[in-house]
Amino acid sequence: MLNVQKNFTQLHKMVTIVGLGAVGAVYASALHKANIPLNIALDPERLIRYGANPLIFNNETIPLNYFTPSPLDPPSDYILICTKSTDYASALKLIEPLVGHDTKILPLLNGISSEKIAQNIFNPKNILYGYFIGHTASRNGRHISHDGICTTIFGEKLNDTTSPSQSVEILSDIFNKANLKHSIEPDMITALWQKFTVNIALNQTTAYFNKNYGEIKQSPEAIEFMQNLVAETILIAQLEGISNHQMEHKALQTLKLMRDQDCSSMLQDIRAGRETEIDIFAGEIIRLAQKHNVDTPYNSLIIEKLK
Repeated sequence: MLNVQKNFTQLHKMVTIVGLGAVGAVYASALHKANIPLNIALDPERLIRYGANPLIFNNETIPLNYFTPSPLDPPSDYILICTKSTDYASALKLIEPLVGHDTKILPLLNGISSEKIAQNIFNPKNILYGYFIGHTASRNGRHISHDGICTTIFGEKLNDTTSPSQSVEILSDIFNKANLKHSIEPDMITALWQKFTVNIALNQTTAYFNKNYGEIKQSPEAIEFMQNLVAETILIAQLEGISNHQMEHKALQTLKLMRDQDCSSMLQDIRAGRETEIDIFAGEIIRLAQKHNVDTPYNSLIIEKLK
């Protein structure tokens, strides 16, 4: 892992964020306060709505530059995509005018397919790999609060952590200036599967049982159910050529670190009547299970109940 504090000596780089929900707000607030050149790309409908109702992060109004990209706009240096998977296709379409030869796109979505999807649209050299992990943010309209406990894992597909690529190193400098904790993994595909396993375990279990993290910790039935979900995920990972013996341990450790009163983003979506990301969790496991001709009954049960 690379998490080294450095002097911010790079030329100013324009960062564009797409998706100003709970995760996007964490980045937007930190980058704004660090005076990093920053734009928020929105479709025309959200441009009107967000202009009238600006982001309030931890009870502080954050003034941001909102815009709808057009071919007249200069390319962005870095584009952070922080949408839910359900909005990802429209986000990729929205940023097309902002992607130049040297632009780096960092999808920070859940799941294991967002980088591959972006590579089917843009030059694969434009795409970085990454994800956000941390305590769950609470959201009420444009009011978002978060305790700051989070990390960004990112990099090229494979990384020399002592000497990363220039693009990765510059983004690391930007995150350092904004006090955004981050690390660079040698093998980002394996790292993505680790986060995926955590999502499969925590998001789906809390949603299935309609319990917050504290209630899950106290429920042997829920813990056993979560372990079965993880076992199915590990099986699929191995069939896909991913070998990480720490997956189950890290998923359980992540549960222990979550605040008892919090609940997962998936459970928040269900309680708010929003569309969930079930298709990129259990749905993905089931698609891969069919590919390898194996059964995944617990993820199938999740789909039956939550779909």
